[in-house]
Amino acid sequence: MTGLVPFLRNHGVFLRRLGLVFLLLLAFTLRVWNLDWDQGTHQHPDERYWSIVTADIEWEDPINYFDSRNSEMNPYRYQDTWVYGTLPLFATKAVAEFFEKDWVLPKNLVSLADKLGIDLVTTRIDINGNSVNQKSFSSGYEVQLIGRLLSALLDTGTVFLIYLLGKALFNRVVGALSSILLTFTPLHLQYSHFHGSEVWATFFVTAIVLLSIYLFRFKSLPSANAPPAYKGTLPRVFLIGVLIGLATASKFTAVFSCVVPLTVFGILYLKRNLQVPMGRGRINSLAEALSLVSTMGLSAIFTFRIFQPYAFDGLGKLSQSFMSDLDYLEAVNTGGNYPWVVQWVGRTTLLYPFESIFWSGMGPALTIAVCVGLVLATIEIIRNENFVLLAPLSFLAVMVGLVTQQFNPLIRYLLPIYPTAIVFGGYGIYRLYLHGTSNSHDGRVARLTSRFTVIGAGSILFLSIVWGVAFINGVYNSTNPRIQASSWINENIDPGSQLTSQLWDDSLPIRSEFVDPMKYERVQLDLFRPDGWVDPETGVTKPELLLEQLDQSDYVIEASNRLYDAIPRMPAKYPATSAYYRSLFSGDLGFDLVATFENKPSLFGINLPSRGSEETFSVYDHPTVMIWEKTPNWDINNVRAILNPFAAARAPNIEPRFGGWNALMLRPGINEELQDGSTFNERFSTNGFFGSFSWLWWFLWLQLAAFLVLPWSLSLFDSLKDKGYGLSKILGFGSVGLLSWLLVSWDIASFGRSTCIFSLLILGIVGIMIGYRRRKDLIQLAIANRKVWAVTELVFIIVFFSVLFLRSMNPDLWESYRGGEKPMELGYLTSIGRSNDLPPYDPWFAGGAMNYYYFGWFLLAVPMLAIGVLPEIAFQLGVATFVALAVMGVWTLAINLIKGNLQKVTESSPNHRSPFFFGFLAVSFFGIFGTWDAVRRHHQRFREANTWNALSDWPFIGSVVEFVGGFWEWVNRASVQAFDWWSPSRVNSGNFDITEFPFFTFLFGDLHPHLMGMAFFGLLLCASFAYVLTCQNGKRKSAYLLAGLTGAVLAIVRMTNTWDFPTLSLISLAGFLYGTSTFKVDFSVGTASGSHGRSGLWAIIGFSVFISAIGSGNEWVALFALIVSLIACGSLFAKPIPRFRLLFLLHHGLIAVCTHLILVYPFTQNNQTFGLGLHRSRWVSPFSDFLSHWGIFLGIAFAYFLTLFLINQDKREEGIESPMHVYRTISPLLIRRVVLFLCLGMTSLLGVLIGWAFAVAVLGAITALSFILIELRLASIQISRIASLSLFVFGFMVIAGPEVITINNDVARMNTVFKFWLQGWILFSVASAFAVSEIWIYARQRLMRQRRLFYYPSPRFWLITMTCILFIGLVYPLSSIGPRLDDRFSTKPKGLNGIAYLDENPILVRYDNGVEAPPTLISISEDLPMIQWLRESIAGSPTIVEWTGDSYDWNSRISIHTGLPSVLGWSSHQRQQRLGYQNIISQRKREVQDFYRIPDHNFTTSFLLAYNVKYVIVGSQERRFGTEEALSSLDTHPGLHIIFEDAASKVYSVTHDALWALIEEESLASK
Repeated sequence: MTGLVPFLRNHGVFLRRLGLVFLLLLAFTLRVWNLDWDQGTHQHPDERYWSIVTADIEWEDPINYFDSRNSEMNPYRYQDTWVYGTLPLFATKAVAEFFEKDWVLPKNLVSLADKLGIDLVTTRIDINGNSVNQKSFSSGYEVQLIGRLLSALLDTGTVFLIYLLGKALFNRVVGALSSILLTFTPLHLQYSHFHGSEVWATFFVTAIVLLSIYLFRFKSLPSANAPPAYKGTLPRVFLIGVLIGLATASKFTAVFSCVVPLTVFGILYLKRNLQVPMGRGRINSLAEALSLVSTMGLSAIFTFRIFQPYAFDGLGKLSQSFMSDLDYLEAVNTGGNYPWVVQWVGRTTLLYPFESIFWSGMGPALTIAVCVGLVLATIEIIRNENFVLLAPLSFLAVMVGLVTQQFNPLIRYLLPIYPTAIVFGGYGIYRLYLHGTSNSHDGRVARLTSRFTVIGAGSILFLSIVWGVAFINGVYNSTNPRIQASSWINENIDPGSQLTSQLWDDSLPIRSEFVDPMKYERVQLDLFRPDGWVDPETGVTKPELLLEQLDQSDYVIEASNRLYDAIPRMPAKYPATSAYYRSLFSGDLGFDLVATFENKPSLFGINLPSRGSEETFSVYDHPTVMIWEKTPNWDINNVRAILNPFAAARAPNIEPRFGGWNALMLRPGINEELQDGSTFNERFSTNGFFGSFSWLWWFLWLQLAAFLVLPWSLSLFDSLKDKGYGLSKILGFGSVGLLSWLLVSWDIASFGRSTCIFSLLILGIVGIMIGYRRRKDLIQLAIANRKVWAVTELVFIIVFFSVLFLRSMNPDLWESYRGGEKPMELGYLTSIGRSNDLPPYDPWFAGGAMNYYYFGWFLLAVPMLAIGVLPEIAFQLGVATFVALAVMGVWTLAINLIKGNLQKVTESSPNHRSPFFFGFLAVSFFGIFGTWDAVRRHHQRFREANTWNALSDWPFIGSVVEFVGGFWEWVNRASVQAFDWWSPSRVNSGNFDITEFPFFTFLFGDLHPHLMGMAFFGLLLCASFAYVLTCQNGKRKSAYLLAGLTGAVLAIVRMTNTWDFPTLSLISLAGFLYGTSTFKVDFSVGTASGSHGRSGLWAIIGFSVFISAIGSGNEWVALFALIVSLIACGSLFAKPIPRFRLLFLLHHGLIAVCTHLILVYPFTQNNQTFGLGLHRSRWVSPFSDFLSHWGIFLGIAFAYFLTLFLINQDKREEGIESPMHVYRTISPLLIRRVVLFLCLGMTSLLGVLIGWAFAVAVLGAITALSFILIELRLASIQISRIASLSLFVFGFMVIAGPEVITINNDVARMNTVFKFWLQGWILFSVASAFAVSEIWIYARQRLMRQRRLFYYPSPRFWLITMTCILFIGLVYPLSSIGPRLDDRFSTKPKGLNGIAYLDENPILVRYDNGVEAPPTLISISEDLPMIQWLRESIAGSPTIVEWTGDSYDWNSRISIHTGLPSVLGWSSHQRQQRLGYQNIISQRKREVQDFYRIPDHNFTTSFLLAYNVKYVIVGSQERRFGTEEALSSLDTHPGLHIIFEDAASKVYSVTHDALWALIEEESLASK
């Protein structure tokens, strides 16, 4: 024993090498274990294709080798496609032909391999009964064994390379650990048993990474700084290029391995020039880097040209066949219509590859080791600036980005990165062990932790080995399941039996020496065929064909999970096939499961978990085979009801790339849940005290939620003057709803009263905990801000109850002609409230999911369910809530802007009430004022009543005379037309533009997304302003939190009113850019280490993701990644403080983006958008109409610009530096004249070419931006002024945009103008209030200083002007409230019940037969008893059918008032929301109308079964549009039974068993 240690010390090198040899032998043994695992039956479909092509090609004269058209080696001569590399193909064929020879060397090698257990020789019995040995492979179709053997050899070589890579990157121990881990990696073990290109590419890629690291080490030596032609640099680079060519010739995606040497070149360049000023040295370094890149590129291309010659047609032109293959791969990877792609529908491609790695590719232990190693390597890069680690990380990032952005992220696509990733796994284990065994652990806890660390490192290594051994043992140490199943079939199933097989899977039994598959009859199923398919020759549908095939089959055989794991992922396309599989597995089909065969990774009888493995991992070598036998319970009519061919006939044929949205249909499980549940009245219980005072409890709910978020919201908005008190109203309401949303959308809880209350409790617990910790600070804040908080609270209360009062004066939620969208909104709100899951069901498209930005209604549904409020009352409360919250956003932003500005001019404005005055002014601009168009409407009214003819021909004066004359007549009680309160919302003449403004929106009372989104629009403006102030105060933590809040609010905006998302994203970006650029940085930042490491890390990640996004065709991801990379690269060359700020920007942007994506993900997964994009607007706004709408704000804006100009002029006169006059050699007067000339010229040009509305808006935006630039150059920056000018810039931009661009899927430009002009109004409201305050302050300053300029008015003038503006702004509100409140069926019912008008027997007048015929009078109240009965009696949300027709008519009234899903609601709205499924909507509309018009029992039966209708409605609309014959036939239909009837209405219950009985009778009769 005493001599052992010296022996080991003296022979360490030998023993290490011996150990490495032993490890390589072990690795090779595992990789050839049961190499012939399928016993020559070609179970791997890709191998099968390789074998076919290998048999096709033939060696020939080398002269024709590069002749793509004539070469017999060209796979394209024999097959339509060859998406693999030709290097493995040619090499395998060459080796196979060599081993086929009877020469001594190949013969001995084959014999040796056979003795070692590699099955290259098989024994058979000849005709004489003698045993004869023959080779079990060939150079043709039976080439797979040679291919597998080469894969095993190459992968063993990869084990050796990984040892060298680990040693080069870290040390010898890491290399040894890495090679051990790779030896037992399951995916490597599996693909070593396959003949293909993946292992070849992996080997070459690993060699590229290794040589790149060697190159870095070599170039880092002092002696290697000579020109590249010396010291061996160019030969090394040339060799790397050759390996890139070989890798690409093996698998084309391996071309991305070039990122590793490119990263090394970049690191070497940066290391040499990071601190070097720009000059000749940098240019020489850049030239050297370019020479290295050129050398590598040329050698790679040359090598690829040699070993993949048939990618070319001629010397350098890519062949058409190769380009077609690339197109094919793109189609597959983007979700094209290929059966094998269906398995990816509904899977998150960003996350699923990591799940595959965790459970299948590496196993949990190794995955954890890799993650730990990557984290530690990242820390190493940041802290120690160990940039060489960026090279392998770049390849990991590129490949992970490439695969996770594909629709088809096969597990094998990531095999090339496994060795490199496993090196980091070895590093992680090494560092854990090193940490545990270090001597720096003082204390009991530290020592205990170190022991656990050592144990953890050992456990990870041990479990990684166990996982690999279990894979070999379970998969390759047992007979293949299909071979087992074939033997079972041969032994247990009688000859002549009918066995099913799948067109897209292997047939069983497999032919062998003992099994003859010809003794069984085959029934081939083609289940990947769309369920809506109809045989063009026979007219037989797919479900009927499947019925016939099942009826004649004795056994159903599934040779793998390929179909039953894929097809149910698209139930909209495969409703019948999905039902077939559900019933097959449940036993309801009439077949019993009699045998199952599977091989799972196992050890000592314990199966290791394997969750959701995709088919390339599980199907090829260890599929699960299942066999069902027909039982006496088989009943073709019962199965017909299960398959429901009527529904299948209407199934859309969608591609897999759209399969995740499932044609906007609900999943079968959710659809089944809708059939049962609580009734309407039970769901929205209003019994007791809560129901009597619902408005009070609703208000208290808002106040309580706001109070609970106050402890953290005050801290978050600490930089604001009022601490963001008003924002707590928005945050409280939104936080409770958002928490409920997360619980329901992530399937943690179902949507109901308990979930809503639980969310409030969670919010309360968090708020109380934070409040208790900060109780002293909160008390001090309350005392210090008591006045502003009290006024804010008063504003909220006044606005809430004022709007609620207006709604109570006209609560009707439908009106004959100007009812707006209230029916849709009520129906959608009710539907959301009745949904237990998300997305909610669509009440206007039975079986469908709501495809709309519905989050605002969801927020209302939370208190609606928690308190128990009827939807028609919650609607009114919702309008008041969102208006009050929107006002809170505007109020908070305004008073904080103005208070911040007044601090700089306190001496000129001693009155502390000024912020409140201008805050009220902002609220008035936003929520009270109307447009100048109201004055035009009055002028038109009085003009018609005018009798004065004097001066009528005079311009302007004549109009004034007409107005005065008409007004005089009105005073004298002449009849004057009523004020048209509606027209100002359609001010642009000659087009369909909607030009609503907030007061009209609030008065009109549509609970639409544009109204609900205003609150969050204001919240985000405040958050951006607070972010800028926080950055300027140097508060890192708050800035990070505000960045996260920005992402969260943008998610809410996107789900509430998507139209606001682009504008608010730009505003947020502007806030981030300005905030981070002005961040108050400590001096310590200049000496902090690691910033270069962070910059380099982000640069590489950004660049890598950019490359992968380009490869995947993801333009938006590529753009974002490019921006990240450019910012990071810029920070590398920046000085310490700018570098810190750039990294700060990067971090905050990523926090916002990640927060946004996490919150919005469940919504986008179920919400499909159509026709996104922009096009040139065909209409422009008439300038007079534009001025009538925006005149108030335009006047204020340009008066403000004049004021700012004079402020800067005063600074120059007083000797203060002004950026307007920095060019002292040029006359300021000349500059002003030139600038004025250019602005007027540009405006005139734009006005002539495009339109004067666009020209004025552009002029305003440029002017505001110019003043921002001026302010930024001042020594003392007024942030409030910059913010207000920014609001003007964005305001002018959003109103100018619709003049030149329109959203593609818009109706003309109706919604584009509507949504963006509303945004402009919000922006202008706050900016104008601030502008007025600045004008007023400046006017008073000039008056106090006794300075008068002839061109600037006095304060008295501005007071008079503001009075006029106030008067003009109040014209519309004062004129419209009365007419609007009276515009209803009856003025009797007052209150909050939105359907109380039905009690007054309202009558609709319609000219159904033309205006010449007598009108049709419809008493819509006749439907009220039926509605009330349905609310009380119908449990759940089953499907109903009612008449569908024109929108904005009394159609769909049952689904509107009960939430029950109708077959089709307002079709025009459904066409907009389901733009990609127009044919389905047209078919539904036609069939619903035929249902009520055609007296055909057969059609009625098929219709009811197709749409799963449970209740048939016959009321006012059905009698109005249906025929007497059709309605009478419903009474005699055997499947319909009346369950409600009064004098005007009927409700039929549908008995589906009776319907299927009719189908059975019809089927028997037809036979």
